[in-house]
Amino acid sequence: MKSSGARRTVSVVGAGVVGSALARRLCESGYSIDVVSSRRADSSAAAVDFVGAGRAGDVAAAAGADIVLVTTPDRAIGAIAEALASSPGLRPSTSVIHVSGALSSDVLAPVRRRGAKTASMHPLQSFARREEAVAQIAGSYFFCEGEAIDVALTLAADVGGIGVSIRTEGKVLYHAGAAVLSNGIVTLAASAVDLLEKAGVSRAQALAALVPLGRGTLENLATIGLPQALTGPIARGDVDIVSAHVDALRREAPDLLRFYEVLATRQIDLGVAKGTLSAEAGATLRRLLASGCAT
Repeated sequence: MKSSGARRTVSVVGAGVVGSALARRLCESGYSIDVVSSRRADSSAAAVDFVGAGRAGDVAAAAGADIVLVTTPDRAIGAIAEALASSPGLRPSTSVIHVSGALSSDVLAPVRRRGAKTASMHPLQSFARREEAVAQIAGSYFFCEGEAIDVALTLAADVGGIGVSIRTEGKVLYHAGAAVLSNGIVTLAASAVDLLEKAGVSRAQALAALVPLGRGTLENLATIGLPQALTGPIARGDVDIVSAHVDALRREAPDLLRFYEVLATRQIDLGVAKGTLSAEAGATLRRLLASGCAT
């Protein structure tokens, strides 16, 4: 069955991982890929080859499509909006949509002043390479806002994603939350590897051992949710173990002591909400952390 986008034309400005993957998914869904634009001609040509449709062209040429997806880095979106707005090919019926997580559709104001509709649709996913990104798009959540939100939500559905509306003024907080998880996982892993290395485990072996633990935790989050997925000594109210952690960190890894305190304090809130940690034990743990982690 053809998608709702059959016979609609789409141009993509930005030939990186996200732009190439979205264009390919849209092409497979029945959209007609028109122009793929990039600062470098070889990047545009490579993206066209990857998508299997479209043609390389400049921003002015891209403006003539029914839908223009701006998939450049955030810092370039404002300039792209100006270039699209100055193109004679831009029509009031055109929808211009960017995929930034932190920026709202307001950054596309030059296009809006020309009469075109604007929106943003951010895929809440970590894309590293376009080959994997094509598969990762399916099932990913796309957070959308702007006056052309109906178009953005339709695009999200047609690439196999799940579209969710978000307040325009909430984009920065939304993106901060996404960064806390996605980038935080990597930071947590690096810190955990450091600690296992100090315990005598090689870095490679430490990471290999921690990844299944991380997967298990994420699976618990998916199946039983928050705060039930919290486990460990703080969830159990094990003051002695937490005290031993603090003492060991003070001796062997003082640079991670404050980091541990922040995480552990947040865990106290979750443990109380879960019902496995009493308010009294939580207060004891807070005092322990405040005194033991003080610099």
